[in-house]
Amino acid sequence: MNQHCILAFGLAPLLVFGQATPTVKQAPPRGIRISAADSEQLTSRLESLGQEIETLRITLRNHPDLLTLLPDVQVFHKAVRDAVAYGEFFRPSEIDFAREQLTIGLQRSTELRIAMAPWTAARGSLVRAYRSRIDDSVQPYGLRVPEDWKPEDRQLRPLYLWFHGRNDTLSEVAFIAGQLKGRREFAPTNAFELHLYGRYCNASKFAGEADAFEAMEDVMRHYPIDTNRIAALGFSMGGASAWHMAAHYPGLWAVASAGAGFAETAVYAKVFDEKKEAPPLWEQTLWRLYDATSNSLQTPKLPDWAIVDLRTPPSQKWPGLIVSAGFFDDQWQLSPH
Repeated sequence: MNQHCILAFGLAPLLVFGQATPTVKQAPPRGIRISAADSEQLTSRLESLGQEIETLRITLRNHPDLLTLLPDVQVFHKAVRDAVAYGEFFRPSEIDFAREQLTIGLQRSTELRIAMAPWTAARGSLVRAYRSRIDDSVQPYGLRVPEDWKPEDRQLRPLYLWFHGRNDTLSEVAFIAGQLKGRREFAPTNAFELHLYGRYCNASKFAGEADAFEAMEDVMRHYPIDTNRIAALGFSMGGASAWHMAAHYPGLWAVASAGAGFAETAVYAKVFDEKKEAPPLWEQTLWRLYDATSNSLQTPKLPDWAIVDLRTPPSQKWPGLIVSAGFFDDQWQLSPH
């Protein structure tokens, strides 16, 4: 799989969708009030880490291999800076998370200054980051590195992508805290497990889609990944992301697993409810860009694939209504080839 092609698919032109039903719900919600002392302490430590980062920009100019690791430092500064600036602390414990993350950022900056980066050889759970081509921002991702992996090991390994579910209070501070303490949940022990932030909660649409490709590209830059063994998995909103990725980019994945994820804009948003005004035709046309079911019908499938509408009541004969299949007929009987 060509890594450059991956990103090209992800950075499709952005389109603006009109909302059929405007909402006044704020997402993320308003955060908690933090004390003046906590605010002052975090601001002071942010300034210290910010100065370290600016110093590294200068001292590493002639060391491009080390300079490319600067986002692994900046990601902690950005997460805490945004939480302070935009009031995105939602639990008292997140203030302690912020302190911990600034400590990690300062530690990594000290190590980079002496041409060291021990986290690049670490195993288990860690947080890394990349600089996005979209807006030059630093974006985080979580990684589970196999315990038997070593930096000199060039054996290609599987990569499992995990798309998270909806969480309105999932700030970057909260996401990073979870990833630092996370554990391997589903990937085989010999595989890398990539946990995507996806630019908050957008079901991997637009910039969220690009995040998956850019994060995957960054992992491939640093670790030996078998491009024939990449999996896309998710649950709830993450299931919708897995649906979307599997239907739109079927050639990239060895397997995809979408758990409890919506696949159609109209059905999920209930836009055709009789109490609502139907959206204009141009908007309905634009849904086709991301609706997974319509795209899956156009996707070349193996003979034993079946697309099942699980909204229909199951019976003893079949689990749901078959929408499209090459191996079964609509009564779940083997069809001739």
